[in-house]
Amino acid sequence: MTYEIEPISAGRAMAMRRTGPYGPGNHALMEPFKEWVRSNGLFTE
Repeated sequence: MTYEIEPISAGRAMAMRRTGPYGPGNHALMEPFKEWVRSNGLFTE
């Protein structure tokens, strides 16, 4: 395995957490999260 360590600049992070099995509940969490990210101008390349 090949790996590389790269420095990154300091920044902010936002996260939402959901517990339980992978499935439809993930969609229920991610859609409002993505809308919040878009509305705050954070959904960029």
